[in-house]
Amino acid sequence: MMSDKMTRRAFTLGTLAAAGGLAAGRAGHAAESTSDLARLYGEADALTLAEHVRAGRVSPGELLEEAIRRTEQVNPTINAVTTKHFELAREY
Repeated sequence: MMSDKMTRRAFTLGTLAAAGGLAAGRAGHAAESTSDLARLYGEADALTLAEHVRAGRVSPGELLEEAIRRTEQVNPTINAVTTKHFELAREY
């Protein structure tokens, strides 16, 4: 579960972890549930997320959507993302 006290550092590290998973480049099976994906995303580093993508346990698109969800949730408080290109990210 995500902390109520999200810092810019934690947000940035989480976003980088998602990018690492996306860089693995293979779509896989859907995560078991949204809460499982949220927990994995919050606890795993980029290498672990990439391994989950390679193993087909999560897809790059699912990680991207979780990154977007978290961005929309915490950005009003921390203002770390000033220009959002979510649709462009979804195209790749």
